[in-house]
Amino acid sequence: MALVAKRGVKRGEEVTNTYGPHHSNMTREERRGRLREDYKFECGCEACRGGYPTLEKMQQVGSQKKKKTKTFE
Repeated sequence: MALVAKRGVKRGEEVTNTYGPHHSNMTREERRGRLREDYKFECGCEACRGGYPTLEKMQQVGSQKKKKTKTFE
């Protein structure tokens, strides 16, 4: 396997790789379950540690906030 960087990488800088499931498309439980089943490890990425929401959840929260906002004319 060969990896090609899209930018310069400094000596000692961490290089990461995605295993497929993206936090904007799957819940933490779905991602962790797939990674556990397919790759046999428990994910500890920033999105999993921080409980990042899915895109769908962010859109729901955004539309709820719009409904609560009053406009004055």
